[in-house]
Parts: sequence; structure tokens; C-alpha cells
Amino acid sequence: MKLSIQEKIESQNKFNNRRGIGAQFAYRKYRDNWKEQIMVALPLGARNSHGDNRFMVTITSYRSRLLDKGNLYGGSKPILDALIHFGVIRDDSPKWCEEEVKQVKCARKDEKTEIEVIRISE
Repeated sequence: MKLSIQEKIESQNKFNNRRGIGAQFAYRKYRDNWKEQIMVALPLGARNSHGDNRFMVTITSYRSRLLDKGNLYGGSKPILDALIHFGVIRDDSPKWCEEEVKQVKCARKDEKTEIEVIRISE
């Protein structure tokens, strides 16, 4: 299954450098936005379909400014959480999921995120 979402992954620093209740609110808003975007993009029948399968999740961020690896992975965590929430994957632990997060430089107008979920075992 491949999803294409017209949002870019934000740097984890965007949320770590804030203080107080504002940081929690900003992250919650970011997380909920990803949940909503993934819910809309999921094909019928994709929810609650993980069974006891193991999956490979590849997240590709097309962005105008590249991030360092830690911030890219940290910013992609809400995507994995949304996939778990909707039952696409069972868990993001290594037992159930292999993940790869990569980025491709592009023009600002072409920024997007692609999520590919492939079953690798039954």
C-alpha cells in the first residue's frame, strides 16, 4: 500500500525547542494532523488488517530543505503512531515493523510525504 500526502515532515527540533504547555499543544496538533491526513488517504479495507504480520514501512519526505537524520526520524514518529492507531500495523517495535525514513530534495511547491507499507511476513 502506498500513500501520498501533501504535507512535509517537520523537524523534531520544532517541538523540542519549545517550553511549557505550548510545546505539548504544538506537538499534539502536529500528531493529530497526521492522523487526519492518513485517515483520509487510507484505502477501504486497510484499517485493522495487520493480523499477525510483520511490515516494512518506508517513509519518504520530499522537501526543499533537508533535515539531519535524528530530526527526520523524530518528526516521522506521528506517522507510525497513526498507522498503529488505524490498525495498518500492529506496533512499531522491531518485532512487528521495520522502518526506513529517507528524504529527497525538491522544490518547495513539490513538498510531500510518501508512505509505503509492505507485508514482509505472515
